[in-house]
Amino acid sequence: MDPEAGPVERLAWELRQLRDRSGAPSYRALAKESHYSASTLAEAAKGERLPSLAVVLAYARACGGEQAEWEARWLAASRAVQGPPAAEQDGGENRRADGGGPAHGPYLGLAAFGTGDADVFFGRSELVSDLVRQVSRHRLTAVVGASGSGKSSLLRAGLLPWLDESWHTAPLVPGDHPLRALALAVSALTGGDTEALVRALADEPEALGIALDTWLITQPADRRVVLVIDQFEELFTTCVDAGEREAALACLAWTAGDRTADHHTAGDPAPEARVRVVISVRADFYDRCLAHPALAVALRSGAQLPVGTPTRAELRDIVVEPAARAGVVVDPDLLEAVLAEATGQPGALPLVAHAMRETWTRRRGAALRLGPMPVTLGWCWLGDCDDCRVWGWQVAVVGAFEGPVGHLAFDDAGAGPLTTRG
Repeated sequence: MDPEAGPVERLAWELRQLRDRSGAPSYRALAKESHYSASTLAEAAKGERLPSLAVVLAYARACGGEQAEWEARWLAASRAVQGPPAAEQDGGENRRADGGGPAHGPYLGLAAFGTGDADVFFGRSELVSDLVRQVSRHRLTAVVGASGSGKSSLLRAGLLPWLDESWHTAPLVPGDHPLRALALAVSALTGGDTEALVRALADEPEALGIALDTWLITQPADRRVVLVIDQFEELFTTCVDAGEREAALACLAWTAGDRTADHHTAGDPAPEARVRVVISVRADFYDRCLAHPALAVALRSGAQLPVGTPTRAELRDIVVEPAARAGVVVDPDLLEAVLAEATGQPGALPLVAHAMRETWTRRRGAALRLGPMPVTLGWCWLGDCDDCRVWGWQVAVVGAFEGPVGHLAFDDAGAGPLTTRG
């Protein structure tokens, strides 16, 4: 492929180079990492048409690429093909309210919110308040909800930014090797030897708690630590080593259990009382957590925060407030159409977020308006869609918003986006 043939071809060539640098994994392997189909990922690297931003970011993440870098690459290609987005065409009228340059959009689409996105994280204020309160009171807090309910965003853009300077945070995702993930997160905080801690965690369930307790002894008495473990179900889905899984569960159960020392300095909380563990786990894997006896005991004495579908009022804030913060209004007809389709629908949040991002990138002026096509956040009605006929995927037809875009496919278990079709 000639990278000089055009912006689409260059982007495809860059994706291929990234895949080669990551060891040339098969597209089937990338599909497992990205939750997009192998055919969709392969199509993105063909250079025949510009793939969606969501697909490019998923491809890049699966190959170890940085989100910010690949979003910039996609935006450059998109501008070269389609011209600058509305925010740049209007002479700066719709620049970010904080003055931070052209607005690539306050809607994150399929990407989970990060700690830097707290200013556009709306519609979950009650959940955030409940979560902060539970974490301050309990050693272990489990955030439980269906796929697509916003658990990861609640932790990253809700909990973490709300914790004050007295909290030291150690966020992680279990991945293939949860013991190493734990050791890396703790060592980054304490400055300890990562490899030595990995070995200790494999041998002794107490090693995790002891490492944190030992470090806290050196800190002011008001300082606390919170381990924030997102996508906890990866212990059961991604980690294939049963022994490592058991060791990680045992370490976490011991750390989050009631282990307050019988004697410690009066008025000075014991270090073990200053450690918190927060996990987010898909509801369909919660029973696997309860099947571990020690973890079940810790969960029983801890707190559970169920994350359900947003109410109509919460969904309204999710749709309206990010635009309002950037000085843009959402047309009432568009708002009502989204609310009518998404309210009470499990797994609708990613669909709404993707649709609103696409609407934002295609807007004209300082308003987001409903296009001529009907809004559909439901089952695919495209009769020629073989994939949807075979798999019964749930889709959002985002072409309703300011011109034809395509449709976003989700698997019927709500596990996440599989394909985006333009």
